[in-house]
Amino acid sequence: MRAVIFDIDGTLADVSHRLHHLDGEKDWNAFFKAMADDAPVEPIARLARMLRHNAEARRDIDAVLIVTARPDREDWRRTTLDWLALHDIPYDAIYMRPEGDIRADHLVKAEMLQRILDDGYEPVLVIDDRPQVVRMWREHGITTLQCAPDEPASSAYAGQTLLHMLVGPCAAGKSTFAAATYQPHEIVSTDALRIQLYGDLGHAPEALARVWKLAHGIIRARLEAGVFTVLDATNLKAKDRLRVLELLPRGVFARYVVVDRDLADKLRERDWRSEDLVMKQHRLFRAEEEAILAGDQHSYVTVQDRRAR
Repeated sequence: MRAVIFDIDGTLADVSHRLHHLDGEKDWNAFFKAMADDAPVEPIARLARMLRHNAEARRDIDAVLIVTARPDREDWRRTTLDWLALHDIPYDAIYMRPEGDIRADHLVKAEMLQRILDDGYEPVLVIDDRPQVVRMWREHGITTLQCAPDEPASSAYAGQTLLHMLVGPCAAGKSTFAAATYQPHEIVSTDALRIQLYGDLGHAPEALARVWKLAHGIIRARLEAGVFTVLDATNLKAKDRLRVLELLPRGVFARYVVVDRDLADKLRERDWRSEDLVMKQHRLFRAEEEAILAGDQHSYVTVQDRRAR
């Protein structure tokens, strides 16, 4: 079945009124909550209606598909379907981002494309707005119309690698490596911030949340000023790495610096850390290792593996 694919945010829907939720510290929950108030981009909506009419008449195409990176959460799916109905935007099937998938849009939509093909559709045209997603569709040989301007202007520091993110489990020797490799004023250490705020390295969730909020604020301010910054933290979870990468000014690069050592050494020199914590983070690092070494598939992230061989 020949199909035309439409994106929603920035394509069918005008999201300009809610983009402020993504300035500075990004509030994705507020961003998506406000989507019910989007106005349709009427020229694109009219195109969808016209093509769906053609599909009904079995002319040039057979189906209109909606492919969106909105998370497939029950309430957001309902809001999305209600919005499409309210604005009389017809479609034959809708594909949404699996809930909890925090990867870049172009990676998520590349997997959606395989689902679309498995469902028997043959995409012949895509209308999307984001350059990286448009590039992905075109790389798969699909004619794609970009319906919005290219990305906003890059930072004055575009092209520079201003952030080194140390990645490795606790007791891996990251702080020792940082002290031997970087200048003290370049390092933002979450352990150091915990000591400054609370006088110890306690792990109360509310304390850690405050530490990370402070760390993110410091990192953002440094990067916006073009100051080279090293983040000394475990950074083992993909969502935590992404949260830091979102602080990068447009066009600025980051590097994952991977630090680890033998488990026996970590257990022997674990200091204040419990054996259970060391083992837990060792296993988490192994589970995340492939994604970390691939830079989480981000084109603006390079990787330096500093582990002993």
